[in-house]
Amino acid sequence: MSGRDGVKEQVRQAFAGVVYPGDWCLVNSREGSEPALLEQEFKGRSDWRALDAGFIDRAPDGFGTALSFFSDEAFRFYLPAYLIADLDGRLQQADPVFALTHGLESGSREQKINPRRYGERTWLDHARHKFAMFSAPEAAAIAAYLRYKLARAETEHDRSQIREALESYWARRAHGPIMTPRELVRAWVETFNRADAEGLAEFYAEEATNHQAAEAPVVGGEAIREMFAREFARARMVCLVENIFEDGEWGILEWRDPLGLRGCGFFRVVDGKIAFQRGYWDKLSFLRMHGLPIPHE
Repeated sequence: MSGRDGVKEQVRQAFAGVVYPGDWCLVNSREGSEPALLEQEFKGRSDWRALDAGFIDRAPDGFGTALSFFSDEAFRFYLPAYLIADLDGRLQQADPVFALTHGLESGSREQKINPRRYGERTWLDHARHKFAMFSAPEAAAIAAYLRYKLARAETEHDRSQIREALESYWARRAHGPIMTPRELVRAWVETFNRADAEGLAEFYAEEATNHQAAEAPVVGGEAIREMFAREFARARMVCLVENIFEDGEWGILEWRDPLGLRGCGFFRVVDGKIAFQRGYWDKLSFLRMHGLPIPHE
C-alpha cells in the first residue's frame, strides 16, 4: 500500500491508541465565543473515526477554527480525523498543514505571540510545547502526511512552509532520538520499500553524496531526492535485507531483491544523517530484470 492510502493507514495505526481527553479538557481558552462553541459541539465525541468531514471542517459553528482552539490533548486526539479528511480532499476551511507548520518555518518561528501577555514566548516555543505530546510513530505519520502535501503543493510559498517544518522539526521527531548507523540503515530500507523519495531525502545531510558505483555521484539532498523519484517512477524496486553491520560511523548493508539481484551499500552517518553513501550492484542485470532499455556503447 502506497501513496494516499498508505499515508491514511499509517495515520490510523499511529493514533489508534490515543485516548479521548475528556469533556473537561477540550479547549485551550475561555476567551471569546469560539472555544465555548467548540466545547459544546465536541463534548462526548470520543471516537474521532466517527466524525463527519463536513462537521470537523466547519466546527465550531461554521468558523472552521477548531484546530486553533483545541487543548493540546484534544488537538492530538482529533488531528487524525483532520489528516484523513484532508487526504480525501474533503476540507475547505480547516487547514491541518498550517496547524502543523506555523511556528516551525522561518516566517513565524521568531515572532513573539503576545509580548504584553506572554513576554518573550515565540511561536516556535509554542509549537515545540504543543507538539511534544506526539510519540515517534505519531510524528512519523504527521511527517508522511506533510510529505504527501509537499509533493502536491501548488505554490512555492506552500512548498517552502512545509519543507522547512519537515526539515527543522518533524523529520527529526519522526525518527526519535539520533539513530545509530545500523538503526538508520534499517529505517532507510523501510522507507525505500515504500518508494518514498521525499522520506528518503530526509535521511541525508544537505551536502551528502550518493554514489552508486554504476552511476555518476549525486550530490546534495534535493538532487538525491530527484534521483530516487526518477528511479521509483521507472521500476518497482524492493530491498530485502541479508545483513546490516555497523563499524564506527559506517552502516553496511548486504541486500537482495525478489528478482535475484544482489548488492551492498555503505553509509557514513554523521550526527544522525547520511553524509556519504556508496552502493555496488550489477547495472546490466538490473536493466534486464526490469525490462529496461540497455544503452549501447
